[in-house]
Amino acid sequence: MTIETVNSALDEYEFKKATDAMMELAAYGNSYFQSNEPWALIKKDKEACARVVKNCLQIGKALILLFEPILPGNMEKAWKQLGLEGDVHSARFDDALVEIPAGELRAPEILFTKIEDKKIKEMEAILDKRIKIAMSKEKKHEEEVKEEKTEITYDEFQKLDIRIGKILSAENIKGSDKLLKLEVDIGEKRQIVAGSQNPMILPNL
Repeated sequence: MTIETVNSALDEYEFKKATDAMMELAAYGNSYFQSNEPWALIKKDKEACARVVKNCLQIGKALILLFEPILPGNMEKAWKQLGLEGDVHSARFDDALVEIPAGELRAPEILFTKIEDKKIKEMEAILDKRIKIAMSKEKKHEEEVKEEKTEITYDEFQKLDIRIGKILSAENIKGSDKLLKLEVDIGEKRQIVAGSQNPMILPNL
């Protein structure tokens, strides 16, 4: 069910999955409307035509509620065009299942204006430019980080005094909530300060 899918996706912050489910419902509604041809059906069976139109309006109500978090302004206009009572912004997704009452519809208004191909190309060019700038900055940052890294020779590595120590005790340092004073055994007992930064060896006391 679309409502369950959208709810689950939004709870997991999977916004694309949520909008994909909404668009699938919109595509179904469009297909249902086109295949039933209410403009032709009304000439043969008015009751059947009325059912088709009502089903389409019910799908429209569901889409309004589902898209409200993404397009609140336009969905508020669409809500009023359907003559629905209450505030769409406080309505719940489950309200989509509440049957639309019989009545007259307001004159429809265009909610979205078509974006011309020229404008789309302009927006794509701006997006491509921003992507190239971002990639250039990322590459520059990686090069800077790479330059900052220093390597040591094997002989230098052999000179390092690396030991494995056993922690004998740990206690809070007065006046700090991030540091601990540790007593470790590295072949000899030493005290170190440990916290979010590298441990600092204290002189033997």
